[in-house]
Amino acid sequence: MKKTFLLSLTLFCYGAAAAQEDKQEKVIPVTQTGIADVSAIAPGTAKEVAAPPDQIYTYVEQLPSFPGGTEKLHAFIEKHKRYPKDAVAKGIEGKVYLAFTVKKDGRIENIEVKRGLSASLDAEAVRLIKAMPPWIPARQNGKEVNCMFTIPVSFYFLK
Repeated sequence: MKKTFLLSLTLFCYGAAAAQEDKQEKVIPVTQTGIADVSAIAPGTAKEVAAPPDQIYTYVEQLPSFPGGTEKLHAFIEKHKRYPKDAVAKGIEGKVYLAFTVKKDGRIENIEVKRGLSASLDAEAVRLIKAMPPWIPARQNGKEVNCMFTIPVSFYFLK
């Protein structure tokens, strides 16, 4: 029993001592072949990489907005919305979800129905978006940018 204990203790001490050994790092010389002289670039002269002028952002610091805000947007939709006769006859209600691009100048382009209700209600929702005045564009890094925006248009009967 003592021999087993002493053997185990000896192996443990040997392992611990080996782990404490100084390990020398190998130094590999680096040559400058193919490396640009970084010191030639003056501080603060690096140019920021600009986004392509036609890039469409999905996440921005400041979202695009309807002139006058959300209340004016809802008022515009309610004032100009026409419930299609066939949708009334069929009793179709719900929301049409549209995605579109608000350009740097506020124009609305690339209108897509993301989730529709019927052909006539989808067409009416697209017509409403096309009839809107120019929006206040999105901003990213202090500059006006193109931005994708999604909006629901509700179609419900008054009860």
